[in-house]
Parts: sequence; structure tokens; C-alpha cells
Amino acid sequence: MQRIARIALIVVVALMACAVAGCGETVKPEKATPEDKPKVAQPETFAVGDVVKAGKVQVTLHGTRAWKGDQFNKPKDGQVFLIAEATIENTSDKAYHASSLMQWHAVDNDGVKANISLVTGLKGSLDGEIGPGRKIRGEVAFDVAAGKKYEVVFEPEALGSGQVIWSIGEVK
Repeated sequence: MQRIARIALIVVVALMACAVAGCGETVKPEKATPEDKPKVAQPETFAVGDVVKAGKVQVTLHGTRAWKGDQFNKPKDGQVFLIAEATIENTSDKAYHASSLMQWHAVDNDGVKANISLVTGLKGSLDGEIGPGRKIRGEVAFDVAAGKKYEVVFEPEALGSGQVIWSIGEVK
């Protein structure tokens, strides 16, 4: 009995060793040129005001504005708050859970993702449960560098894939 267990252990260890040895691929780094950049289809971007169907919801970015803050809300030096106002409408027959922290972000033209800012005084919230056929409207704020172009991005499934992207231009 011990002999069978010993043989089984040796077989398992040998198989694992073979699997590990076969998993690694030797990669030799080399300098890339602009011509080496793969041609990838660009995602569709939407304009402010477009109503976009995305999975279980329809989402509309109504507008954006730059805000320098007030005595209670101050952006970092050289930055402003980018405030985005949107509506999320649940078009499914089940409850939908919205989270501004997990589903909304802003990205500049260099690909830098802006931090979401928790500020007071926003109109409404884009957080919480949305019942079937219902909608919420609110604002979300991002800490962004003034003078750069941005996109506002909504990910309808916080733990899934897919994005709705609005190009909003330069934040002043």
C-alpha cells in the first residue's frame, strides 16, 4: 500500500515538474519602433448628451464642468475638480447596483486615470440600487489637471468588461 502511494506521489511530482517546465516562455526584450505598434480598433466614443445602451442600463452624460472648489473642497495644486453629471436608467427586470467609485473614471490624453474625489455639494449621487424601470441622476467629481483633454468613462459591470466613453475635450 505504501509502495502505491509512493509511486503515485512520484508520478504527481513528475507531472508537476513537466508542467512547470513547459509553462515558461523565454522572452527576449528588444526595442520597438512606432511601426511595431499593433493596429487595434479604437473604441467608439460618444458625445455629451448621447443616450447609450450598455447592457442592463441606458446611461447619459448630460455635461461636465470644471470647479476650483470652495472653502471645504479644495483640489490639489494645479488641478481642478471635473464634475460630470449623468443619468443611469435600469432597463432590465432586475435591480441594478451602481457605484461611482467602481464604475466611473476620467482619463487624460496620455492615458492617466484621474482619481475620483469625494466632495460635498454635488447634485445627487450615482450610487445605490436602481429598481427595474427606474433611474438615478447625479454627479461625480474627479481631481484632474487643468489644461488637459479628458474622457469620462463608465463601466456598466463593475466586475465585468466593457466601457462607455465620452470625449469631453480640454478641462479649463
